[in-house]
Amino acid sequence: MVMPRDASFVNVAVSGALFLGNYGTVTQITSITTGVTVNTKRGAITTVDPVLAAAAEAEFVVTDSECHAGNVVCVAVASGPADGEVVIAVVTTVAEGSFTVALSNLATTNQADGAMVINFVIL
Repeated sequence: MVMPRDASFVNVAVSGALFLGNYGTVTQITSITTGVTVNTKRGAITTVDPVLAAAAEAEFVVTDSECHAGNVVCVAVASGPADGEVVIAVVTTVAEGSFTVALSNLATTNQADGAMVINFVIL
């Protein structure tokens, strides 16, 4: 069995509960493309009110000292936008100390308004 570089971040309790490390939160400022810094294995990123046009995309960088080039980073839109448009989040780049999140508005006619919460976990 090959152990990950940082095997200490995964703990399984006797009950079967999985603990993936510390949880952190950060709020984006200025614009939907403004980068954020959070130094935890998992957490939530609250975006600014993006006003993401129909069928548009935006990217921002998450600086995170817990992220390494060989990691897998998972993201998901936990809440928002306000008007019910469908926005998806994907990770486009994983590097030493950072990862990039792309947000895509799948609506073809409506812009996405309202702050969103993007959950993430680094595996």
